[in-house]
Amino acid sequence: MPKPKELSFDEIIRIVRIFGSLGGKYIRLTGGEPLVRDDVVDLVKEIKKVRGIKEVCLTTNGVLLSRYAKELKRAGLNRINISLDSLKREQFTSITGKNCLENVIDGIELVNQLGFQKTKLNMVVMKGVNDDEIQPFIEFAKKKRLILRFIEFMKVTALWDEKYFISQEDILNICNAQYRFNKTEEKGPGPAEYYRNNDQLIGFIRTSYENCKQCSRLRVTSDGKLKLCLYEKEGVDLSGLLKEHDCGRTIKNIFKITFENKKRISFRDFKEQELFMSNIGG
Repeated sequence: MPKPKELSFDEIIRIVRIFGSLGGKYIRLTGGEPLVRDDVVDLVKEIKKVRGIKEVCLTTNGVLLSRYAKELKRAGLNRINISLDSLKREQFTSITGKNCLENVIDGIELVNQLGFQKTKLNMVVMKGVNDDEIQPFIEFAKKKRLILRFIEFMKVTALWDEKYFISQEDILNICNAQYRFNKTEEKGPGPAEYYRNNDQLIGFIRTSYENCKQCSRLRVTSDGKLKLCLYEKEGVDLSGLLKEHDCGRTIKNIFKITFENKKRISFRDFKEQELFMSNIGG
């Protein structure tokens, strides 16, 4: 995206302050890839100063993580989610288009060394692509002390193809062919269902309407669109309002109205469209 279209550092902080003043507590920097922003470390540091904000978290593909992890830790970043769909170099390159699996592994190693807690490893499972790596991922996550989460291939993106879909039940059966994971009552702020085998925790995220019933997230895109759902195409444009000096009250009202509307929608309300996760984030 051209730089002039992106929200500036100050505009992002203004949005976070408004969010915090309304009782918002959790901020997640996601993507695209948030570590491509030159000011990401300073952004974390400044968000942590905002009254009311309890946690700042990051979702990343891990490629640049080893470059920024130390600075992010010093800036006060609380937790990290890392997206990784293959531990095989050729398969990783095929899925991502980049030969940089080692960069991601290095980033994971450094995150562990720095003492980040509850780091999550997100794997989108695709039949015939990487479903043969389910058990290797379990071993990898156990060794690296990561919370592994298996994500069903989403049915409402332009890349959807039925042949790649594998259900949570089938993934769990593959897990339990070698291990024994039992469902727990443990819950995070997201839609994952968690299972445990002794000291190892794994999660499953369905493409399901049930997710909408417990989702309390609002999303602001890098060009300033406020969206009540991952799948909403347009959203409310805040970028023009942010240019005005006294826009706080107006944006507060927009936040309130958007959140009220959120209680009455699900992703099924949005028509299938060309949505790419590399643009939207998780």
